[in-house]
Amino acid sequence: MVTYAYLRVSTNQQDVNNQRQGIFEYANQKGLGHLQFVEDTVSGQKRWRERELISMRTKEALAKRREAGKSLGRPKGRQSAKLKLDTKKQEIMMYLDKGISKRSIAKLVDCAPSTLYYWMKRHKLSKSNSHQ
Repeated sequence: MVTYAYLRVSTNQQDVNNQRQGIFEYANQKGLGHLQFVEDTVSGQKRWRERELISMRTKEALAKRREAGKSLGRPKGRQSAKLKLDTKKQEIMMYLDKGISKRSIAKLVDCAPSTLYYWMKRHKLSKSNSHQ
């Protein structure tokens, strides 16, 4: 019975001979019979070259923007007009008035505590001023 082994390298610095040696050792340990090797070097190197070209173009574009004095990175986002919890405002206010903890309220309205804290901060709410 023939056992197939797939060897692939993606850069010029890699060598299929190291992989071949490791597969021979594994096959001997497991008692596998005749080995047939399938090698893939071209497509791996092609993908590597494409990655390098993309990286190079990106670095060039960033350098150009930097020289032009433009800001880099993701722009600051504006705040959303509506929040997930806006539809549950009355329910949240009722829970706050009853003195229920914020963590428990988050569970009751099915959101993460951090989402509730952010929503309360945006609406300038705390447990003490919830009756506004």
